[in-house]
Amino acid sequence: MTTRRDHLHLALLCFGLLGALGLAIELGLLSTADAQVSSDARSWAIERPWLEGPLLAVEWVFEARTVMWMGVVLAGVLLVRRHARAAVLVAAVSVATRELTQHAKALFGRDRPLWQDTDHLLGSGSYPSGHAAGIVALAGLLVVLTFAHTRRTETRRLVSVAAGAVVLLVFADRLMLGRHYVTDLLGGALLSTGLILVGLAIVGPLRPVEMQQRRRPVSSGAPVAVGVLVSRSA
Repeated sequence: MTTRRDHLHLALLCFGLLGALGLAIELGLLSTADAQVSSDARSWAIERPWLEGPLLAVEWVFEARTVMWMGVVLAGVLLVRRHARAAVLVAAVSVATRELTQHAKALFGRDRPLWQDTDHLLGSGSYPSGHAAGIVALAGLLVVLTFAHTRRTETRRLVSVAAGAVVLLVFADRLMLGRHYVTDLLGGALLSTGLILVGLAIVGPLRPVEMQQRRRPVSSGAPVAVGVLVSRSA
């Protein structure tokens, strides 16, 4: 089982990679491959005009601010159900992801791709992606909560696969609309993953269901039953 120190070390690794990736972008070390993948994805979408509507719908549904509020609502539900630590984790990570993404965009100051969709042009910084950071934060939190509160393998697998599918959908949307480079998506994922790990380090690892059940006190009926069996055998 990972400790709080493990979580902090992994979080520092994520933030370090976020900074290193931003520096590599600033120095132009990844510009050719980065631009090629992004422009190819946009060209592929342009050749299929019927994708325009669904792509814009995904962009709107998973807008960073909207995803943040999804997390806040989830935190409220957890609080009502008396999962206070989980509620604090979800609310803190959701809000921090949104706010720190904006600061990171201003810090790195990367321009958007020139080939982005002309509908609702975005002028904010490109790195890291707010959509990517938000959806990875929400999906990651849902997976963490699922593993902490259910033992069912099928449920864990279903939530993990569904969360991963939504993340990939949003990532593909950002590329096909030409809103971001691949490295922007990676940066957003690193930022939110690091924040989840920091949250787990501060709040404390959410105790898995297996651990909870192992720590439950033995029923008082057990000693009584043992005593009865002993007396009968005597």
